[in-house]
Amino acid sequence: MEHAHKAGLIILVFLTATVCVYLVAWRGKRSWLRRGASLIFASISAVVGFVGTAGYAVPALDDFRNPAVPFAKALLGDLILWAICASVWIIAVRCALFALRNGRSGQSLP
Repeated sequence: MEHAHKAGLIILVFLTATVCVYLVAWRGKRSWLRRGASLIFASISAVVGFVGTAGYAVPALDDFRNPAVPFAKALLGDLILWAICASVWIIAVRCALFALRNGRSGQSLP
């Protein structure tokens, strides 16, 4: 039980830090602060996208080979997993592009 409590606490701290970095990237007054926070958020999103893709989406493709899983259920589950993973990767790329672009950074995040 203690292990689950520590894991939950780590996830809570990680999510809180992610939300704080996102808010700084979105509402920061200085451009360098917004760019740095956006780069940190892009890094966090990329890690989440990698873990989601490698840990959940790719192994879920084995459901198509499992005769006990109906094709429609495997297809729906994989579409949902891959849509979530693709969304996280898109967020990571967009935030990285925002952080690394040259020019005015006074615009809001896409």
